[in-house]
Amino acid sequence: MVLRVADRSWDLEVVADMWQKVLDVNIEIEQVEWATYLQDLNRRRLQAWGGLGWAADYPDPQDFIDILFHSESPGNHGAYVNEDVNILTEKARIEQDIGQRVSLYNRAEQIILDDAAWLPLWFDTEGLALVKSYIKGYKFTPIIVPKLKNVWVDN
Repeated sequence: MVLRVADRSWDLEVVADMWQKVLDVNIEIEQVEWATYLQDLNRRRLQAWGGLGWAADYPDPQDFIDILFHSESPGNHGAYVNEDVNILTEKARIEQDIGQRVSLYNRAEQIILDDAAWLPLWFDTEGLALVKSYIKGYKFTPIIVPKLKNVWVDN
């Protein structure tokens, strides 16, 4: 299997080594120019890729489930196709009742999990932080991006 990346990093070497030792899957890491990487990614030519993450622009399930897994979404780089997911996300897009909308996305998400549509190489820890006791007002946000306007140092 070829794992294509724009920036070769030690963490990908570790993942490739673990896959070889544990799963007996040989990974060839191929570093390419950023433009080539994006072009191949957008054309859905890659078996596996690294160095590309996703963070929510806004705290809504549509920002993940619809954008990353609807078969016609340009963000669906893994070429995942499941008609039930398409139907559920299309209904959720226009559903006015928030509870019903979330329920539709939850059902789509469960299908995606059951299908194992993605195999993440690792999970980031951006949602974790050590905060000194004298730092006040720091709150974690659902979209990871910290909001620091209400943070202060309490002597």
